Formats: sequence, structure tokens, C-alpha cells
Amino acid sequence: MKKLSIVDWVFLAISICIALGIPAFGIYIALTEWDGMCYGFGCCSWTCSFWEYALNHMPIAAICLVPLLVAVLGMWLVVLIIRRLRKKLN
Repeated sequence: MKKLSIVDWVFLAISICIALGIPAFGIYIALTEWDGMCYGFGCCSWTCSFWEYALNHMPIAAICLVPLLVAVLGMWLVVLIIRRLRKKLN
């Protein structure tokens, strides 16, 4: 098995942190704002559990964090390609 370099570990850690940011955001919002009610668009509200409230807020985080995750994974791919090309040329 190939040993991972420092750059790989850094990109892996950043990717995991971004991916875990999506559920962490929903749980944080639920911890700070949950009052036992879920709210719809303007007119309606209903009683809901803590987890349902958290799940309702996770798509907002996904909209913000998925493009960032794709960008980081793209940079990682570019670094891997550059390393392979440099290895072939040497």
C-alpha cells in the first residue's frame, strides 16, 4: 500500500471537515434555535422533533459547502496529476 504524503493528508483532513460541516451546521442551528416547532414558507408551522428541525437546515449548509468540497477535491486531483507528470518526466 502506498504511503500518503503530507499534502494528501491535508487535503483529506480538509475534505472530511467540510463534509462533516453539513450535519454539524444543522445540529448547531437546532441546538441554538429549536423551540419544538418547524416552520414552512411563510404561513405554516408544525410541531417537530429536534432531529427533524436539524435535518430541515442541512440542505442550506449543503448548498454552501458542497461547492467548496468539490473545489477542494478538484485541487487535490490537480496536485495528484502534477505529481504523476513530474514523476514520469524525471
